Amino acid sequence: MKPISLFSLFFLSFFSFSSSQTTIPLGSSLSASNPNQTWSSPNNTFYVGFTPASPSTYTAAVNFDGGVPIWTAGPAVDSGATLRLLSDGNLQLLNGSGSPVWSSGTASVGVDSASIDDFGNLVLRNRTGFAVWSSFANPTDTIVPNQTFGVNQVFHSGYYSFQLLRSGNLTLRWNDSIVYWNEGLNSSVNVNLTSPRLGLQSVGILSILDSNLPRGYIVAYSNDYAEGTDVLRFLKLDTDGNLRMYSSDRGSGRTTMRWAALTDQCQVYGYCGNFGICSYNDTSSTPICGCPSQNFVPVDANDENILLDENHNAKVSDFGLAKLIHPKDHRHRTLTSVRGTRGYLAPEWLANLPITSKSDVYSFGMVLLEIVSGRRNFDVSEQTNRKKFSLWAYEEYDKGNVTAILDKRLATADVDMEQVTRAIEVSFWCIQEQPSQRPMMGKVVQMLEGVADCEKPPAPKVVTEGSVSGTSINISSNVSALSTFASAPAPSSSSSHQTMGISPIDSENKLERASFSLLHSAPN
Repeated sequence: MKPISLFSLFFLSFFSFSSSQTTIPLGSSLSASNPNQTWSSPNNTFYVGFTPASPSTYTAAVNFDGGVPIWTAGPAVDSGATLRLLSDGNLQLLNGSGSPVWSSGTASVGVDSASIDDFGNLVLRNRTGFAVWSSFANPTDTIVPNQTFGVNQVFHSGYYSFQLLRSGNLTLRWNDSIVYWNEGLNSSVNVNLTSPRLGLQSVGILSILDSNLPRGYIVAYSNDYAEGTDVLRFLKLDTDGNLRMYSSDRGSGRTTMRWAALTDQCQVYGYCGNFGICSYNDTSSTPICGCPSQNFVPVDANDENILLDENHNAKVSDFGLAKLIHPKDHRHRTLTSVRGTRGYLAPEWLANLPITSKSDVYSFGMVLLEIVSGRRNFDVSEQTNRKKFSLWAYEEYDKGNVTAILDKRLATADVDMEQVTRAIEVSFWCIQEQPSQRPMMGKVVQMLEGVADCEKPPAPKVVTEGSVSGTSINISSNVSALSTFASAPAPSSSSSHQTMGISPIDSENKLERASFSLLHSAPN
């Protein structure tokens, strides 16, 4: 007898077994002012009701027992809000003034009733029992066991989104454009997917399912795999832009993170908002968002969701946990002052694109190259064949002539050429035109100290001040690769993994130590 495949187990779970459900007639309603008023599943595992989002706002949601939301209807509303199943079959959320802020869009399509089942699926049905609309088919930011996530579905959380591509790749994006995490099938899995779906087993296995993947493709295990009883495990796109798997004991109302797509939160694009720099210290594994210089100040240290637009008008942002900062002076005035330091400015400043810590990495790379060579990177002379020094230096490096790049004053010194070569390679990685090809600063430190391998970098492109070769920047860096979509190979992924339980690197202190050791002689 052949063993049953993972796909078959999912198929049986999703399509062979039905759960009991509670019928909700037309005309039913729930009020935010009465939190005890709910629509519950038959075994009370899930319920539809209002839950507090802040001291003065509420969300209409499908909740796991204890108050853990797995699907939400529209934005947060005030205490006068109601959720109503209207007589025309439309499920509608109205704020305290009676204005609709969300609806299922099912008016006049024959909806006869609604139901909530023991899997947590809220369904609108017609007279024949056909599901016209369901929360499982319209996920917001979460999926649970017995629910699949297809290629036409998208998670949204503020400016962040999560999607399963037809190729089987899982992607996290900022502003629906910039990819900052991309996870696909292992290269050993050579199949053409027909209709991929993402599924989560109740024991904590996240898998990609497809008829051409008879056993499914396991993406991740929760770290409490198959432990406990009466536990809900769910996958959620959080407001900070990271995709995580959680578990919650029934009735507890508490959640515990069990897996994260990005173990380094600083690799989430835009996590620290406009101009913010993401870093760590020795006392906490939680990222710290700071200003790039004294010319920048936090908008409001007590309110992380306030952002000043380009006209210095306050507006509410959806960045959630992200700390947003703005320049003390207008952006264009700030650009005027930084342009005084020729050659150190990252291309995205000139193209008016989002500024991240990768912009500082570019500047650091330029300075590092100058330290090693003893020359200004924008120098053009006969010695550099009338080329910009950084481009000439790469040509010499590519020919294996690292000595030509080294500061001539060190020609007679006892210099560790292995460290010199590593510093030069790191500088070339840092000054790549595309931010997606530049390493994170923590990775820079690891490569400088020899903790991580430094592979041969691609040639930097010419970027003249006031122009840039392109304004479409595709960032796709994660903990296992600096850039999945980069046109050239990135530094070794095997060395970029971070071990769980080890505190993140204190970049500033280690950079200081690294700069002292760059030209130090190798031990005997």
